[in-house]
Amino acid sequence: MRNIKTLFTAGVIVLLTASSCKKDFLELAPVAQQNANNFYKTGDDMKNALTAAYGGLQYAGLYYSSMHIIGDLRSDNTEITNVNAGADLDAVDKFVNLPTTSISSTTWAGHYQAIQNTNIVIEKIQPVTMDETLKARYTAEAKFLRALMYFNLVRVYGAVPLVTKVIVNPQEGYDYGRESVENVYNQIITDLTDAEAALPFEYTGGDIGRATKGAAMSLLGKVYLTQKDGI
Repeated sequence: MRNIKTLFTAGVIVLLTASSCKKDFLELAPVAQQNANNFYKTGDDMKNALTAAYGGLQYAGLYYSSMHIIGDLRSDNTEITNVNAGADLDAVDKFVNLPTTSISSTTWAGHYQAIQNTNIVIEKIQPVTMDETLKARYTAEAKFLRALMYFNLVRVYGAVPLVTKVIVNPQEGYDYGRESVENVYNQIITDLTDAEAALPFEYTGGDIGRATKGAAMSLLGKVYLTQKDGI
């Protein structure tokens, strides 16, 4: 019995000693699934990441629902014909929507999720060994998308948090306050200028539909018109 107690005590000591060591062995990335630690290693990985950035355009109906509602519903171009459309749409129509109104909150969240996806591409692609021309193009596409997201945000909400790096922990989001409208527009112009320099005029095959040099130039022109720059 004494030997059993001795072995048990020794086992407890070993466990306690092990638990006091570094915990790195408990914080390994799962090896059976893709994750941020073992992804973003190849050109194909970055193509998939860029596809996710484009996918942000569909998040929460940004372009086939919420932007239409926020952008047109208050104008004379659109009216609510369905009496059962809901209180949220009615609030937007009457200029009484609050941050808690679903259309306001989902539009905000959707744009920042899309921005996070673009930041991932811009940041993670830098150390990847791949074709440099393709790397520059992917980066330019992501910057175009980020500029588009911020152009929407600044026109709808005014001064907004300006996030240009990957947020790893959701709590980091609270570290960002609202940037001035001027600073947001400066970032938009920088991104579009960079995008214009690296994007091609056109694509072929399965790449048709991606951001082009013409798209960057057109959006940049719209930005300047919105700012009344040169008018």
